[in-house]
Amino acid sequence: PSGPELVDDHVRPELRLIGEFGQSFPSGHAAGMLGFGLVLIGMLRRSPLKGRARAAAEYAVLAFALLMGASRLYLGVHYLTDVTAGWMLAIGGVGAGWWGVRRGDVAPWER
Repeated sequence: PSGPELVDDHVRPELRLIGEFGQSFPSGHAAGMLGFGLVLIGMLRRSPLKGRARAAAEYAVLAFALLMGASRLYLGVHYLTDVTAGWMLAIGGVGAGWWGVRRGDVAPWER
């Protein structure tokens, strides 16, 4: 195990539809998909796509990311806390990245 999985030795649910092994906390699928979705939404905000078309694209990306988390619950490979922690990890990671990019408009040594 590596990264956040070292924090908690959380076992997977007993009843599951597919075979998954190892720790379940946090859900890497939920984290990765929401992180990708948030970055994609950020890119859409800077695209020439405007109005309802952009809103529809953003909602579709967000819905797909949330459905990924829901599928992990449905398949029985994660608990709700695992998926929620994955989503929070994604929000924190993308938020920190966004903050770093915004703060990095000027290199620290050039300020």
